[in-house]
Amino acid sequence: MPLVSATLYLPQFGLNPASVKSNLLPMLSLPEDLKKAIRHQELKGAHALALATLSSKILKISEQEAAIERIKAT
Repeated sequence: MPLVSATLYLPQFGLNPASVKSNLLPMLSLPEDLKKAIRHQELKGAHALALATLSSKILKISEQEAAIERIKAT
């Protein structure tokens, strides 16, 4: 189902399409370690998005090291 079609159903579930676009869709591109923390460690989505800024590029370290730092922060 195309995304445009799916947004037509959001109000039926009490969801605001603009809110879904700005809050939920960015979570689809989170690193896998943060997605796991959301599922298994009850990390909040907003916190996961903030931790995602701790990328290997910003920290100037390897992606594996960045993942370790994100895990420590959860």
